[in-house]
Formats: sequence, structure tokens, C-alpha cells
Amino acid sequence: MNGGHVKVGRVWEDYVKLIYQLQQKNGVVTNQEIAEAFGVKKSTTSEAVTRLVKAGYVTRNSKHEIGLTPEGEAIAKEMCEHTSLLLTFLQSIGVSETVAEEDACILEHTMSRESFQQLKMYMMG
Repeated sequence: MNGGHVKVGRVWEDYVKLIYQLQQKNGVVTNQEIAEAFGVKKSTTSEAVTRLVKAGYVTRNSKHEIGLTPEGEAIAKEMCEHTSLLLTFLQSIGVSETVAEEDACILEHTMSRESFQQLKMYMMG
């Protein structure tokens, strides 16, 4: 999926997913919004975004607006799909919403593609 780019790790997946969600909500994404969402300093998000730009997952224009490359968007959509399916599954077996959200965020990064596909097929009936 990375087509020659560095492998995306958990932290980077979280950044890409958040950028995608903020784009869907606000259209334009800034370092400030990312920093506020993660509860970190702007300098921390700036450094992360710079690394994601170099890796080919994120864009930043002259106005410092942040967006996703097609590859970054594909990763973000996949992460959102994983989270949604895992959250639905966990709640369907009686896990509370709060715990299901926490667990889905952990599992989305560790579940193999094969396991995810099998869970998806199971959930679709």
C-alpha cells in the first residue's frame, strides 16, 4: 500500500486519520487544529506533518493548510473503516461505548488485513 514510501506506523496513522476527519468537517486543516485535537504543542504537530509530507502522505501549501495525498487519503479511509467496524462489533457483543472506542483505536493499528477482512465478512452476515 505504501508504494515505495516509508511504512506508516501507529502515530502516523493517527495523524493521517485525524487530518482526514478534520478535512471532512472543516475543509481546511491547520497545525493548530491538529495540536488541539491531540493535546500537544504546535511544534510537535509541525514536525510530524513535515515528516508525513516527506513520506508522501500529506501536503502543505504556502498558506500552511494541510491536506492528504491520494495515498494518505487511502490510509485514512482504511483506518476509519477499521475503527467503525471494530466499534460496531465490540458494541454488538456488549462492550460499553467508552471501552469499545478505546479498544477500537488500539485494535485498528494491530489487526492484520486478513483478520479485518474476515471480521468484515462475518459482520456483513
